[in-house]
Amino acid sequence: MIVFCVDEFTAAIVPIKNSTNQFLAGIGPYLTVFTWDEISAESTYVVLARPETEAAFPGNFFNDGKADITGRFWIGSQGPLDPSGPSGAVPNRGSFYSYVTENCSFAKKIGNVSISDGLAWNSDYTTLFYIDSGVNTVDRFDFDIETGEISNRRTVIDYKETDIPGFAHGMTIDTEDYLYVTIYGGSVITRVDPNSGEVLMRIEMPMTLVADAEWGGPDLDVLYVTSHSRGLDGSELEEQPLAGRVVAVRGLNASGRVANDAIICLQSGSHESATCSSKSRLRKLGST
Repeated sequence: MIVFCVDEFTAAIVPIKNSTNQFLAGIGPYLTVFTWDEISAESTYVVLARPETEAAFPGNFFNDGKADITGRFWIGSQGPLDPSGPSGAVPNRGSFYSYVTENCSFAKKIGNVSISDGLAWNSDYTTLFYIDSGVNTVDRFDFDIETGEISNRRTVIDYKETDIPGFAHGMTIDTEDYLYVTIYGGSVITRVDPNSGEVLMRIEMPMTLVADAEWGGPDLDVLYVTSHSRGLDGSELEEQPLAGRVVAVRGLNASGRVANDAIICLQSGSHESATCSSKSRLRKLGST
């Protein structure tokens, strides 16, 4: 097993288009590129950018992110962890961004976010689905693939109005445009009709803190699910031996689409880099 050493939370990791060993990643409040040969325990990180709005909120860090079909990268942030709060983070400090490759900058799309989390697009990329875990809803936006603009926000499902405990967290979508929403603290993944908001299926999971899900396998019909073990006590860990593991869910009679690679912008002379190995730690980099 390869363990990378970073001093910040590592969030979304997306392959970079036309590259075999480079990945776009949110590390702490920074958007970075890391290069890894998929064999060694050493990788090189380059900081691309940090949103100016994040500098006003020390302790914020990136969370979930994905690329759309054009390669445009979308990622959101959240406030510092706060176990005493209802959603586990300081509320209303995060934002949701797209990364604009034309000028190597972030375009802020949503503000006052508590935990920017799961996102997915429908098959024709006319709709963006989005989760703010602090609000505990799945929302949808009209999506303009040419401009990257989002508009007309409305709620697909409000989990506060259901009997499902926990918080909406990660999200993916199948080829029929049904949503799969992981419920953090609920031991379940819900299959949701995006038009009616109806929960069509509850996929019970062997751990409480279900984090995210994505399709994989040769036919993209295996749902790979990540989970957390943070905060669980000894007895809970004994009852949930798979907590913190990645598990595969088969037999759903559904499949997903190939995830999109990201396109990046590189301006010479405007980045900081570091090398991280099993014997060193990535230094915390200043804003760029």
